[in-house]
This record gives sequence, C-alpha cells and structure tokens, in this order.
Amino acid sequence: MNPGWIISFVSLEITGLVLVLGVVIWAIRKEGVINAHSTKLAENDTAHAALAARVETKAAAHDETKIEVVRLQEQIGHLTRLIERWVEPEGPPKRRPRTTP
Repeated sequence: MNPGWIISFVSLEITGLVLVLGVVIWAIRKEGVINAHSTKLAENDTAHAALAARVETKAAAHDETKIEVVRLQEQIGHLTRLIERWVEPEGPPKRRPRTTP
C-alpha cells in the first residue's frame, strides 16, 4: 500500500473533524446568542408589565381627579346661586296673607 493514500485519508478525516467541530462550536455560540436574546425579551416584558401597571394606576387616579373636579364645579355653582340669592334684592315686598278675625 501506498503511505500517501493513508496520509491523505487521515488528512481528509481531520479536515472533516475540524469542520464538524466548527459547526458544533458555531451552533453552541448561536444557542448562547438566542438564550441571551430570550432573556433580554423576558426582561423587557417584565419592564413593560411594570410600566403598564403604573400607567393604569395613574389613569385610575386621573379618573378620580376628574370626578372630584366635577363635584367641586357643582358645589361652586350651588354656592354661587346661594350667594346671588342672598345679595340680590328680593324685589317688591310680598303681600301678607289676609287673616280673618
């Protein structure tokens, strides 16, 4: 047998082994990148949920504030009418009802 043939066969096997090793290392690195991306997405989802909760809390507080403002406007209107009635003259004196002795 020709020793050159064995050397070329071993060289081909080593090349194939290096290629397979390179693919495995590439796949492991890719998996790490995917896991890092998934972790980042999970963190973003958590942050988004917290932000949404804060926005809902502020929206509820805003609704309560709007209700309070409407109540205050109604009270101001009522007090304004009371003050106007108290300040305005009543007009001509009212007649007393007739009483029969």
